[in-house]
Amino acid sequence: MGGAGTPALPARLDHPSTAIRRASAFVLTYCSDPELPAELRARVEVEPDMPTTLTLLIAGSPSRTGWTGRAIRTRTRRF
Repeated sequence: MGGAGTPALPARLDHPSTAIRRASAFVLTYCSDPELPAELRARVEVEPDMPTTLTLLIAGSPSRTGWTGRAIRTRTRRF
């Protein structure tokens, strides 16, 4: 991942604190790193906190990635 500080943000998505994961996901919505959507795709499937999951979906916006709809359908089937 490129950019100052960007490599540290995805690592924060593994933090045990929900607040840290949510804040990191929010900051990632402002990053335009082309490698970011692949990183987020892997995390959407395993994130237990729904607000964080939704923020990750926003960070990997459909205009950039095209995977948001599939991820929402996958997540909602679990409930």
